[in-house]
Amino acid sequence: MLTLALFSGQGCFRGYVIPTVELQKLDGFDAEARPPEGERVPTQGPVTVPAPFRTLQSADGSSIPFDASSQLWLHSGTQELGGKFRRLQVTPSLLDGVLQDQAQPLHLELSSVQHATLIRLDPTLTLLASLSGAVAVALVVAMATSHGCGIMVCG
Repeated sequence: MLTLALFSGQGCFRGYVIPTVELQKLDGFDAEARPPEGERVPTQGPVTVPAPFRTLQSADGSSIPFDASSQLWLHSGTQELGGKFRRLQVTPSLLDGVLQDQAQPLHLELSSVQHATLIRLDPTLTLLASLSGAVAVALVVAMATSHGCGIMVCG
């Protein structure tokens, strides 16, 4: 039961501060982008379709992937808007986006955005947390069995 609880979690997330100038790289983002129907995709050379993936630079210089599983939060004064985006259009002055869980588009003046936060699942932290949980379970089982106690009842 404990093992199931440890391994059924969503994982560990990490937040990255993204400078507002990096938001321009999200222009044309489309989480549902696929090559056009009926068109043969060339095996060599660039394919021009809206991309379901982008790479942003965090404030500390790290390259951070952005995709449909990413949460993007825009900090504007006392307001915080965002979530997981389906589509984004970014001009030098405006960000238009559609969130995955909302039908109404989000319109935001970029001049009002102080910074953005990108939240992603961190596979390294998730793996470390899972391994720590597995080691903890193994230690409990080893201790219980070495003292002649059952795993469920120890007196």
